[in-house]
Amino acid sequence: MMFPTIDTWRAQERPELEALYAELETLCAAEDANAKECLAAVSDRLGIEIQPSQLKDKVIHIRVADDWIELSRDPELAEFNRDRFARWRSEIAQETADDILETDAHVMHMHLKRLHGDRLKSLLVNAMPRLSAFAMLDEVLVDKLTLHLMRPTIEHLSGETAATCDVQAALLEKILASLAYRGALEHCTFRGNEIVINKTLNDVRFTESYIVFSREMPISLSQSIKPGPLQDVIEIGEGPVDGLMIERASVNEDRYRKAMTNVSLTTNRFDDDQIATLNPSRFLADDNAA
Repeated sequence: MMFPTIDTWRAQERPELEALYAELETLCAAEDANAKECLAAVSDRLGIEIQPSQLKDKVIHIRVADDWIELSRDPELAEFNRDRFARWRSEIAQETADDILETDAHVMHMHLKRLHGDRLKSLLVNAMPRLSAFAMLDEVLVDKLTLHLMRPTIEHLSGETAATCDVQAALLEKILASLAYRGALEHCTFRGNEIVINKTLNDVRFTESYIVFSREMPISLSQSIKPGPLQDVIEIGEGPVDGLMIERASVNEDRYRKAMTNVSLTTNRFDDDQIATLNPSRFLADDNAA
């Protein structure tokens, strides 16, 4: 796990999510005569409008943050629904999670409702979101290495030059505020309010946990890599990233290419002083801001 924010939100929103799942279960099992009232309860809980016309079909589509909940009212799928609600309850009961959870979007949605209240209906509509969920957040965490590697994308989308990490953060904040879809940010993984880049640059692969590369050199030489500035070992694009350090290096022989040695670096990428906190919601129009 990188940052604790989504876990904090999960604990904060757990009572609301438990109530939501109970209401969704009731909606799935409701007779047609009672379904409209059940749907209204779900709408109120989520703070959005769900069109009653959806009740004509067996499947209901509900927009939550940057994802969808699809519910089946088909009695033949009752067991499937029970299993899914049990899985969701198990997920929101977790204090910490080391991976992306299906319910993270539910957690994020309830956090947005807490932030924006009744205004959420105008910010996030059921059929098509006017804004990405990230545009509505007051806290988005991104590490400086991600900002550094995203620099070409940021400059392309913004039309401006990002000379420093602080400038890049400000430009990314504006981009997040205007994007309809997160897909414009290539090679990024999103978890809650966190942005992590996963890409390959000059044969160096950046993942959520490690920086990995292979080199044609004796394993004894690669074992001499010591803690120190990351850029003493690899190039990570144009310009330095201040304070980015190697904390630990592990090496092993490539079993398929005997002349190559694989190197995995653990860095301080997610230390407090390497994190930028963005607030894209401040760019919302005054009549829509929380």
